[in-house]
Amino acid sequence: CVVDVWARPRTSDRIVMQQLFVDDEYLPIFAPALPAYRFILDAGANVGYASVLYAHFAPDARIVSIEPHPDNFKMLQRNVQALPNVRPVHAALWRRPANVSVVSGNRRSQQEWQFRVEEPSSPAPGSPSPQPLPASGRGRKDMAPEGQLALNIPAFTVDQLMLEHS
Repeated sequence: CVVDVWARPRTSDRIVMQQLFVDDEYLPIFAPALPAYRFILDAGANVGYASVLYAHFAPDARIVSIEPHPDNFKMLQRNVQALPNVRPVHAALWRRPANVSVVSGNRRSQQEWQFRVEEPSSPAPGSPSPQPLPASGRGRKDMAPEGQLALNIPAFTVDQLMLEHS
């Protein structure tokens, strides 16, 4: 299966693309076992390059690609749109259901690879349980406080994701 993949200028995308598609860094580790898998969770999928590889080597697997960063998620959607067995999810993986924020890992830089996900220190009483954003959703980057890239990104446990998507 041939799929077009995209990279953003002035990001780590081209480096990761080189590592996965040219240098074959994942192949010796994963390729022999992948055809046996029926469900693959690509947690922290970034822009989806590993998901594209998984779809190629495990065409019968259902692949859930979870990515909390809004800009990375937009590229993830674009890169896997032609792959029917890959489902991009704009969310985070967490120890319990919650709503989380994507926070810059470096106060002076908001590079796509320098971020972390954190739960608000004190959730509001009666906070709703996390709900998936619409497929086109990008969080609320424009309204986030300084250092935060997105607010109210849903976070799920592995068990929840497996129940919903397997």
